[in-house]
Amino acid sequence: MSRSIASVARTVWGVLFGFGNNLQRYIVTASMPGAPDFANGMSIAFGNVGIAVGTAVGGMAITMFSIRAAASVACLFAAILLALLPARVRLGDRSRRNPSNQPTI
Repeated sequence: MSRSIASVARTVWGVLFGFGNNLQRYIVTASMPGAPDFANGMSIAFGNVGIAVGTAVGGMAITMFSIRAAASVACLFAAILLALLPARVRLGDRSRRNPSNQPTI
């Protein structure tokens, strides 16, 4: 029974990971429509930073507590993302209403 739960958890985690990568790419590139190459570079850079920070914090949690703490850290990061996402949407709406802030080519 526990193996099937673990399989479902891994599947859900993989889907969320893929969705998160696409969401991150969209958020970064949509914020810089006038500089697509720079936006692509920033997207890759911030993805690498996220992996590094997540690995470091998850590793510290495992070292200080146990392997089960890694899931708690992942849930904490997900909660932070969900808390910050509405702010990003509001900022994006504000910049679309005021096109003078958009860079020109």
